[in-house]
Amino acid sequence: MLGLAVLGVFCVLACDLPAALAWPGALLLGVAARAQLRRYREMPACVVEVVPESDRMRCDGQPLRALRLRVRGPLAFVGWQRMDGRWTWRLFWPDRLDAARRRELQLAIRRLAPAANAGSVAG
Repeated sequence: MLGLAVLGVFCVLACDLPAALAWPGALLLGVAARAQLRRYREMPACVVEVVPESDRMRCDGQPLRALRLRVRGPLAFVGWQRMDGRWTWRLFWPDRLDAARRRELQLAIRRLAPAANAGSVAG
């Protein structure tokens, strides 16, 4: 994430913006990136448990209402809704969740998802 922040600052400075806009924009981007990095660094680790056979989803032993997975290339975004209604998201880089485990998680979540509305067979 630090590399992306540095590249973002460089891109703002390298674009065609006038210097009067580019430097404040780069400074703003740097401050926002630092705040995000601090937020993610202080985020506590958690254990998400998915058991499709029993339709059980838990995070640190607490039951979950819903679980979502979004895969964007090698990155996996896992989100869940706690019983109090709040959504929590975690980002998994390829070094934490390889392709085989990502696929296994996708299959487990599909088994938990309710079946889509069945099409009508009436003619």
